[in-house]
Amino acid sequence: MAIYDSAQTVNKSLELYFIKENLGEDGGLNDAWGRIKVWKFYIPIPNIQARKRALVFHDIHHILTGYDGDWKGEVSIGAWEVASGCGKYYVAWYLNLGAMGVGLFIYPRSVFNAFMRGMRTENLYHHTVPQEQAVQMQVGELQKKLKLDRDFQHNFTVGELFSFLSWSVVAFAVTLAPLILFLLILKSFAWLLH
Repeated sequence: MAIYDSAQTVNKSLELYFIKENLGEDGGLNDAWGRIKVWKFYIPIPNIQARKRALVFHDIHHILTGYDGDWKGEVSIGAWEVASGCGKYYVAWYLNLGAMGVGLFIYPRSVFNAFMRGMRTENLYHHTVPQEQAVQMQVGELQKKLKLDRDFQHNFTVGELFSFLSWSVVAFAVTLAPLILFLLILKSFAWLLH
């Protein structure tokens, strides 16, 4: 987990995060295409306006939670954002559920812990703090505002466990749906091979 100086502004931490993750000067916000890293390859995705609105908060969340931009960090922050809620940011819901679904296969413990952490904290998707104000705040100050400064407890409630199981089913569905659709399309064109 990356740790950013709690006395540093979120804006300065974002600059360092973009350099560390090789995301460009603005984190790819103004690029026509975004990218998702799969092993050593990048899959291009359209950088639509809805993704851009969510991306700003998502990158700030990386700073505040300490989750890196590698696979383990992305599936963890995906689970954390699902648990703490993505509000009206539908692209964030979709991408985070996909990340959580993949994470349940490759880093299940990290996904579980991040989800439970998200159940007890807040995030910026709910406009808890306006973006313009959030980037000017110190990292530690914003972590405190979102309850990320508290010790993580392992005493889970039945409701939290049920929520994790429920969202895991949804995450599996979101993750597997494109694969199933692809297989159905292949099957429908199988007549071309005969």
